[in-house]
Amino acid sequence: MHPLVRLPVCALAVIAALAHAQAAPITLRVLAQESIPPKWIVGSGKMTGLCPDILAAIEKVEPGLRFARELETRSLPFLKQGLASGAIDGARALLESERRRQIAVIAGPPLYTVKHRLAARRGDRTTVSSMAELRLKPLINTPRSAAYAAQLRTLGLQVDDSNWVVKEEPIYFHVSRKTPLGARQLLDRALFTLRNNGELARIHASWARAR
Repeated sequence: MHPLVRLPVCALAVIAALAHAQAAPITLRVLAQESIPPKWIVGSGKMTGLCPDILAAIEKVEPGLRFARELETRSLPFLKQGLASGAIDGARALLESERRRQIAVIAGPPLYTVKHRLAARRGDRTTVSSMAELRLKPLINTPRSAAYAAQLRTLGLQVDDSNWVVKEEPIYFHVSRKTPLGARQLLDRALFTLRNNGELARIHASWARAR
């Protein structure tokens, strides 16, 4: 048989192989951060919270991506080390910093914005009107890697959520620079889709009400 006659059969085989490759989703390894609920909530053999909901929403709008989750939380330094080495592909809900820009890239828009507030011991008459004034105080105590009013409440402290906001900062999805570009592009597209259709805001609002 002339080679030209076999060409369509070969072409069909190539097309089928490409279709199979495109159908296979890319799996990204992610780890949960040791943090204050509702960012990550681990218990009863499952993981829930704001970040798991965002991961599920990404998988829903982008079939080409899947996330390998582990029911174990890790410290922020461990996550940064994993991003730097490529041992993990992504870390959700992190503030931007110079070190994180060196080891990772930001995917998509901000996931949400955090508002840093100050809490004082009952009866303390100290007032703070700027971030610079914090340097004059003998001790500023916060939870590991973040400051949340919910943690202070669990210690029996009275917290006024209506007080002055010290600083507002956007929170991002960071992806290791060693993660393939194609996967980063899919993630970037999915997060912008979730921002544009209002799903990111809805997820954040649902957990904010639950606190």
